[in-house]
Amino acid sequence: MWQWITMGTGSGVIDIGGEPYNLTELTNGSNTAKIAVSYVSGTANAIVRGFFHQLSQDMTVSLPMPSSGTTTYRICLTYDPRDEKKAAGPVSVKVYTQDPPSTFGRIHVLLWTVRRQANQLLTDASVMSHRARIAPTLLVSSRDRLPEPSDMPWGTMCFNHEYGEWFMASGATAANGGPTRWRNVTSPGWSEAGDTSYYVWPGHGHRRSIQRIGNTRKLRGRIARANGAAFTPGRSYLLWTIAAQDTPANSGKLVVTGSGETNPSLGVVQISPTDGDVRLYPKDTMSWVSIDGVEWETE
Repeated sequence: MWQWITMGTGSGVIDIGGEPYNLTELTNGSNTAKIAVSYVSGTANAIVRGFFHQLSQDMTVSLPMPSSGTTTYRICLTYDPRDEKKAAGPVSVKVYTQDPPSTFGRIHVLLWTVRRQANQLLTDASVMSHRARIAPTLLVSSRDRLPEPSDMPWGTMCFNHEYGEWFMASGATAANGGPTRWRNVTSPGWSEAGDTSYYVWPGHGHRRSIQRIGNTRKLRGRIARANGAAFTPGRSYLLWTIAAQDTPANSGKLVVTGSGETNPSLGVVQISPTDGDVRLYPKDTMSWVSIDGVEWETE
């Protein structure tokens, strides 16, 4: 019965800091590495398919050099129902050179992949961490009642009932790797781009900024020309070149407003999906333009 209760928490690593199940001490001479316990708790803990797993000391795994070609090692926590009666339990650390098998009802939590070529030192191999974490969900009535993040497992989600927003326990201390803050994942912060030799903040409104929520991107801010001249119709102005990760899935045009000889002054902003150029095409003369409300979806 307890298995069915704990299955509701999902399968993954329980992380309170200290890098549990970290891959360390890759050694070329022996072609081995260690799966480490947390340097905070002295153990590494996980739940897979409702069963608890614990390492009480570092574990050595073998990652031999392939004789030819490339081998990808998959280091997993494997649940095998055939081992449910064993004293050690049905969950153990396994290393696979093929896709982890699903026969006999086996289920896996992928911890690490190590991609190694023939004649390649283990320390030169490509190493990738996976280690999905189990994160509890909490509910509070207001922001000022969020619990201390350092007391929470890393990735804990907390819902603020007052404003309908989600926070995640994130960040990491140098001492123990535990969470240091609650990050608002519903309305994350804005990243300011700063002034350039061509465009500056006019001294009012928001500064030029971008916000990232999933695959949604939003812009805000007011922009003026650094030389004091106005934006005039019949020309295009390259206001910004955004990062490749922020480019839109498709090209589109969005109407923006500004200040100038007419009220309101209008223009069109177009964002290129190929190079990330944010260009302004003024319809009216304006001394500054507002990009508040410009929004699009990435791939």
